[in-house]
Amino acid sequence: SAPEEAMFCSISGEVPTDPVVSAKSGHLFEKSLIDKYLQSEDKCPVTGEPLTAADLIPVVAGQTPRPRPITATSIPGLLSHFQTEWDAVMLETFTLKQHLDTTRKELSQVLYQHDAACRVIARLTRERDEARAMLAQRQGQMAERAAAAAAGESMDVEGSAGAPLTSITEEVVAQMTSKGKELSKGRKKRPIPESLAKPAAMKEYSCQSSATPHASSKQGVTCVALHPTLPAVTVSGGVDKDVIIYDHDQSQIVASLSGHSKKVTSVEFHSDATKILSASTDKTAKIWVAADAAAVAFEEKASFAHEAEVTGLSIHPTGDYFVTSGKNATWSFHSIEYGTTLQAVSSPDLTAAFNDIQFHPDGLIVGVADEAKAVRMFDMKTQNLIHTFEGHTGAVQSLHFSENGYYMASASKDKTVRLWDLRKLTNIKTLEVPAAAHTVKFDYSGTYLVAGTGHDVSVSVVKEWEQLNVLSGHSKDVAGVAVAKDASRIVSVGMDRAIKVWSK
Repeated sequence: SAPEEAMFCSISGEVPTDPVVSAKSGHLFEKSLIDKYLQSEDKCPVTGEPLTAADLIPVVAGQTPRPRPITATSIPGLLSHFQTEWDAVMLETFTLKQHLDTTRKELSQVLYQHDAACRVIARLTRERDEARAMLAQRQGQMAERAAAAAAGESMDVEGSAGAPLTSITEEVVAQMTSKGKELSKGRKKRPIPESLAKPAAMKEYSCQSSATPHASSKQGVTCVALHPTLPAVTVSGGVDKDVIIYDHDQSQIVASLSGHSKKVTSVEFHSDATKILSASTDKTAKIWVAADAAAVAFEEKASFAHEAEVTGLSIHPTGDYFVTSGKNATWSFHSIEYGTTLQAVSSPDLTAAFNDIQFHPDGLIVGVADEAKAVRMFDMKTQNLIHTFEGHTGAVQSLHFSENGYYMASASKDKTVRLWDLRKLTNIKTLEVPAAAHTVKFDYSGTYLVAGTGHDVSVSVVKEWEQLNVLSGHSKDVAGVAVAKDASRIVSVGMDRAIKVWSK
């Protein structure tokens, strides 16, 4: 029987009709089967050794009829034959399923890589578009400045008084000095308004309304300011890059100003209510001007490019100028009328990022809060650093001056709000708060101090420093607060996207 077994095909197990033998392994194969196998593989199906068609040697065999297999001569034999065939089919099905599972895993991995590549392409496309927008903006500003310079050169020297301001001139300093003396003189005789909210009423303040006008895709409202004559109207800036004017009595958006390419960090209403100023981490500050008499539609008038993220802004009491602070430890002075930057002020000794900036009520001093745990005072006449208030143990997030010009408050990540006497240049009170303080504001009379700490808003009375109320309702950190002139209402905004109005 050994010779008979040697004449079976090593692949099919049947007697071959056209036999060939491998010159390398000596195994016998059916020629059609081994040829088909070698089309997809280049090795022996039995030994795994390299094998080509040239290695196959034909075997001369007689053309006698193929005998019927012994297993097919009886019913039990046929059943056994069918069982063998069934087993072979099942084995092949199992192999195919294994191949299918492997292919699915490979496909899943390829699809994941494709999705990741699409996300990267989308991000790069967005960054490219932002860079193009910034470049177009810079080119526009350069063209405007070149045109202004050309116009200035063509004007007679005697008529150059109307040329755009490009620096802090003696006339600008004289204007600020005159305004400072006027405000300082009038402030001493100013009585506390009778309409000012009483401490007892402040203790009863609660949330009267809550609005979420900013987009939900990127949650967070970072800053807020009140309309100068309509206490129910606010302007706010958000992580969604928009500046939104909202009427809380009507519960509706008055206007939505889009133009920034990154989150807005600071907003202010101009005293004439026809202009809005905004700052953003897209390294720009913008002036928006009312497009109609009703001041319900605004359009961008000017954009001021900076070298770093802009963190804060403050309007000068004259209403003609404003300042901005940046992450590059630089503050800049701008003309609202001409839409030009008059000066950028920095110092080699100051490298920590500036987080906030505010004009003193007289407009002759500007204060900045920085990451170096200090509040620094600059003289607007010389733009020199004149004093540094130190004492915080964490980055200073916000500062604000009392309207009487005597006090300044600073809020810090060290969970304190510090009060400073500007006459004695000393820290006169430190208020401990339960969480990092992100924002602080005096009311217009200087009677109350409002601070955003953690998820809450703290209200204290000045001089006695008694905490009158803790306004709780935000689900995330409070990022900004605003106080009505008579303290009849307080507005807070938070990273939970809510703008809340608190009153009795």
